[in-house]
Amino acid sequence: KIIRKSKSPVFEELIERCLRRDPTHRPNAVEIETTLSLYRRAFSKLVTSKYIRMDVEEKNKVFLDFYQEFHRRASELLAKRFPPPPPS
Repeated sequence: KIIRKSKSPVFEELIERCLRRDPTHRPNAVEIETTLSLYRRAFSKLVTSKYIRMDVEEKNKVFLDFYQEFHRRASELLAKRFPPPPPS
């Protein structure tokens, strides 16, 4: 069993699902790729030349702000495409 010392500020739900004991309740590769791709496409619409010149701390803040705003909508879209498995 993997023991994590702290939670991630982003993708925590995805990480938790990847670590589930029952493999049938873990996301498959297509779902993981789709999830990351969705966030990448949405975030890339925000990236400007100003963002590219920011230092790492500023970039982290910009991404965290984006993630907090976009996460609920993305989760709803992904839940429609990849419904959770029935309880075992």
